[in-house]
Amino acid sequence: MLYGSATFDLDPFIKAIAIEIRSKTNAKKSDFFGTLAGFGLLLGLISGVLAAEMPAPHRSSQPSFTQFQRIDQPLANKVAVTLGGLGLMGLELWWFLFSKPKSQPVVDREGVKEITD
Repeated sequence: MLYGSATFDLDPFIKAIAIEIRSKTNAKKSDFFGTLAGFGLLLGLISGVLAAEMPAPHRSSQPSFTQFQRIDQPLANKVAVTLGGLGLMGLELWWFLFSKPKSQPVVDREGVKEITD
């Protein structure tokens, strides 16, 4: 037998490894969010500089039919879409925050726990 019948107390080792993993996980999270924020800032600065260096588009007297053209929507459509979106957001908030049943108090009577109405 390679290992024999010797027993090892692994509990302190497991605790130490768990603490090390937990500390590295917290460090990894903060490093990740720091890197993500730095990358976002870098992209924002680069895009701002590139946008400032772009020349203004040349406008010709003839309309270009190869590009998208603006279509003005009626005010009623804009209001309907806005109210529909706000209504859906309100419905989602209601569903996740207020639609769940509230917990009821538990009464302990002679060692038996009961839910009162």
